[in-house]
Amino acid sequence: MILISDLLLAICLILLSKAKNKIIRFILVLIAFSSLGYDLISLGIFSPFDLRAFFIITVFIVSAMISIILSVKDFEKSVSPLYVIAFIFQLFALLNHDALLYSILLELLSLITFGFLFMKIKSFNSYKIYFIVNIIYYLLFILNSTSFISFTGLLAIIAISLRLAATPFHWWQPKFVSITNPIISSAVVCVGEVIDFYLLFFILQEVKSISFITYQDLNNILFFVAILSIVVGAIMAYLEKNLKRLLSYSTIDDTGYFLLALAIGNSLGLIAAIIILINHSVSKFGLFVITDKIESIFCTTNISELSGIAKKYPFLSITFLIFSLSLIGAPFLPGFSGKLLLYQAAFDKSLLLSIFLIIASCLTLIYYIRAYHKIFWGSEESMAKNKISFEEKFVTNISLTILCIAILYFGIYPNYLINVINSLIKVVN
Repeated sequence: MILISDLLLAICLILLSKAKNKIIRFILVLIAFSSLGYDLISLGIFSPFDLRAFFIITVFIVSAMISIILSVKDFEKSVSPLYVIAFIFQLFALLNHDALLYSILLELLSLITFGFLFMKIKSFNSYKIYFIVNIIYYLLFILNSTSFISFTGLLAIIAISLRLAATPFHWWQPKFVSITNPIISSAVVCVGEVIDFYLLFFILQEVKSISFITYQDLNNILFFVAILSIVVGAIMAYLEKNLKRLLSYSTIDDTGYFLLALAIGNSLGLIAAIIILINHSVSKFGLFVITDKIESIFCTTNISELSGIAKKYPFLSITFLIFSLSLIGAPFLPGFSGKLLLYQAAFDKSLLLSIFLIIASCLTLIYYIRAYHKIFWGSEESMAKNKISFEEKFVTNISLTILCIAILYFGIYPNYLINVINSLIKVVN
């Protein structure tokens, strides 16, 4: 049956690269991911249901939605199948992360596939940045595995911090996001961060037994990087006037939060880290989808050039607000549960740290709400310059609706998510 499923997946990808009709492309992507999901189930990836399976389900769902949206956009028709292939390489690299050379080979194949994708959308400068960051990442991982034992874990953490765009390694992401289509950016930011967090978590578990550089030493480094990321991300997002760059700096801010929660090192902090990460991945993906629609309709993402669009696009206004509030940490949304647990874990460590986090969250509130008010409720109404196709409008609206329902459900009923994550952490520990 796996052979049949693989054959069906291959046929779908071939047809997807040829199909011109957006509805047919949409259906082919659904079939392709159904076949891939069947393969993962048949291979026992989700049995037993552990922390790895939890992260894989998250990246699988987000990547499926990215592929579906790409299939109905006015890109060259091979863009969507190229992303599916790149994701498959990423996925199996993650599944084989213990076999370093094999994992890096799969990552390189993903990098090459992304190269073809970026060429199809004529975004060469974006790929230069993406290529350089990933090559440095691979080299650091190889050095980490071959260097003296005193460096074990340290170079890997630097490599992952680079791809996460954590400060002081954040230089590349704002530039990349500002010149890249928001849906493609979401593939790098929202999917990539879940994968890298998973790798970081297990690297920290592995170095607990190493005496030359202790687990606490690495945690202290991670703690310092996290604090810097929160400060730099929040301040730069507050100063930013472009929506895409604002989302990039807010991502650096969010990265600081889940790295800090991980660095605190106790079970409460780890639960907070995973909730903040998953909330970030889903909510930020929603904001990237909205930004893509805004850019398609108004041909700009400069906040100063956008105003009062809620009058004609109320659905975008409502969904943007929900995702923003969840990232801020408003009550009855998943971000609230994650940040509340983080505040509790931080308070156990230091009162000063918990006060710092509350102040930083207030700054997050200011830059999100200010951008929301200006873009959607400004006094002057921006004029639409383009119309998007019915298929794209339908698929993006359905995607945003599904994301909002998930956010609201796990915000109103947070105990289910907390209990699941807690049980998975106990198994790891």
